[in-house]
This record gives sequence, structure tokens and C-alpha cells, in this order.
Amino acid sequence: SVAFAVFLFFQFRSGAINRATPIFRECIMWCLSFLYVVGFAFLFAFVKLMLIQVIVIDLSLLMSIIAPVEADIELLGQFEVVERTTYSPYYMKCILLYAFCSFWALEFLSYSNKYLTAQLLAGYYFLLPSIPKSEDESKVDKASRVPTRNDPGRPVLYAVSALVRFHLGTIAVVSLFSFPFRVLRFLFRLILPNRPNLKESPHNVDRALYYAFFPLVMLDFYALRLFNDSALVMTAVKGYGFLDAAHRAEGLMNRSRGKIPNLAKVISPMVWFLNQSVGVATMMVVYFFFRERQPKHTTTNPAQHVAGHVLELPQHSPLLVMPIMFFFGMWVGGALLQLVEMSSVVLSVAYCIDVEMAGGTETDALYVTKALAEVYKDMGGSESEREMAQAMSQPGAA
Repeated sequence: SVAFAVFLFFQFRSGAINRATPIFRECIMWCLSFLYVVGFAFLFAFVKLMLIQVIVIDLSLLMSIIAPVEADIELLGQFEVVERTTYSPYYMKCILLYAFCSFWALEFLSYSNKYLTAQLLAGYYFLLPSIPKSEDESKVDKASRVPTRNDPGRPVLYAVSALVRFHLGTIAVVSLFSFPFRVLRFLFRLILPNRPNLKESPHNVDRALYYAFFPLVMLDFYALRLFNDSALVMTAVKGYGFLDAAHRAEGLMNRSRGKIPNLAKVISPMVWFLNQSVGVATMMVVYFFFRERQPKHTTTNPAQHVAGHVLELPQHSPLLVMPIMFFFGMWVGGALLQLVEMSSVVLSVAYCIDVEMAGGTETDALYVTKALAEVYKDMGGSESEREMAQAMSQPGAA
């Protein structure tokens, strides 16, 4: 079923996949050209796995307190065993508080990884390929040398230092509100159309929706739309506070709309589908291969045993475990695909800044690599605009 769904998706979205393929390739090449980013991604993934293991064990112990247990209580310096048989509502409150703190810690690790990825890739983007060597290069102090892509200096030390010294509060706030705000904005998009300036729309339905859902429109305008990865990239590049960086990033992307393609929007459907596919595949594997333990006296291998008992009802239903494994598979897929998605956001924002530094036209950029320029050219940006203008200016052009 998973393979059939993947086949249908690739058949109906073949045009979008062909357009997103060079973007995936370019993002992967940027990550591989700067291996510190890949190292941080694996490091944070390992830390989150260890933290999830600790969380699951602690939550299992907290939930087991609901049953009657024997507790050791110290009274006047002596320990006595007391059997507790009544349920206390404080247990559920402790479980909810522990789950909330665990979610915050995991989100904090994810956004710390995003910030470091944005800091390292954006810093690597705004480096010159190389600097001509001079005769007195041996006399120049190493501290005064200009970093290049061949010799970037110490970007990891700078990125970690900037995160710890200046942006821990920003990452903490963003990790707390980002997921709830994304969920709310997704629900609002089911009601409100995704169009700017609904009040000034020529359609009566848009204006009616604006006045009917005025509080939701204002909440989306002042808060929900600001929590995105572009703001995190602008924070890493410019060092602004998060809200200031969010407004500046939105203005930058709006000025570039229609001239410079947004790489993140092109690959986001593919990333979402791949993430869901990993979750569904994990859930199906759990259902078919971990329903029952194989009997010891059987002579068949595990694959034959599972294939012969697929249609039999299990003694212990795996339905309780399947949603957990689905979200776990989604998290694993997201941890791997987050690197590509964040790379596309960094390259989009950095290229827009690069274009405005060169004079505000989409045909020039100072720091863009040849491969990335070719990607934008194939998508309708960069040099293709100049070539189209030159072709139209030729005599006899239609």
C-alpha cells in the first residue's frame, strides 16, 4: 500500500518532482561541501534519540504509579513501607508537566540544529571562492587573513559561540511557540484563503471573511506568520532579534516575489510526502513483524512465520503502538530531511540578500556559485531574465 501510494504520487506530481530534483541535488551538495553541518545534524539526532529513550522510561514509571504500589516513606529518620492504593490527580499533572517539558526540550534541540545549520551555510555562502596570493603572504598574520571557501577559518566556533552567548532566549521562545502556531495557521488556512490584503480584495466573499474572522486575521498578521525558518536564517545572518528578523525576512521575500523563485516552496511538498512515507512505512513494519513473538518450537524462519499468519488476528493488538511508531518514524524522517529543507531556506534568503547587495536586480549576484546560478536559471530566475530580455530585443523577435 505504501509503494502504491508512492507510485501514484510520483505519477501525478512528475512535473513538480522534475523541477525539485536539481534543488535537492544542490542542497545536498552544499551540505556535503561543508561537512560540519552534517556532523551537527547527526550529533543532535543522537542526543534526541537518547533523550527520547530517557523520556519513555520515565513516563512508563510515572504511569505505573496509578496502580497500587509500596512506597518507602521517611518519618522521623526511619523508613516505613506504606501501600498506596488510591489514585491521586497529582500523578496526571506530573505526567502532563513532564510531557510538556520533554516536548520543549526536543523542540529546543531541533531549532538549535536549525540555527547552527543556518549560521554555517549562510556564512559559507557569503565567502569569496578564493583570494589571489601575494608575494608577502608568508609575512601576513593568520588572524588577519580573509576567510574564503577554501579556508573558512573557524566557523563552528563562531556559530556555537553566537548561539550560546546571544540567541539562547530566541531559540527557547521559537521552540515553544513554533509548533502550536504552525498548527493554528494550518487550521486557519482551512477557513481563510491564503491571500494578502483580504480587506482590499475585489471579491465580496474575501471581504466578508475578513470582517467575520477579524480576530483570526489579526492573530495571523501579528504573530502566526512570523514564526518561520526564514526569520531564523535572518537572525543567524544579521544578528537581529527574532521579531525584527521576521519582519525583515518577510519584506525581503516579498520584494523578491515574482523575480527570484523560493527554493523552499518548491521542495516542501516533496519533503512533506517523504516524511509521511517514512512514518507509514515504519507503522506497517511494526504491524506485520512485531505483532507476536515467534514460538520457540517452530522450524520456520521469521519471514515465513509472518507471511503465514498475516490474516490471523493477534492475541495482543498492536494498535496502541502503531501511532507512536508512526510519529517516531516521522521524526526520524524529519531529522534527516530537515537538513535539506533548511538548506533550501538558507540558499533562498542568502541569494535574495546577495541580489539586493548587487543592486536590487535579479540578474546579478556577488557570491552565488555557478551551480546555484544554473539552478535559478533553469527555474526562471537569475541569468534567464537577462537572456529573455536580450532575445526580445533582437530584430524580428515576437
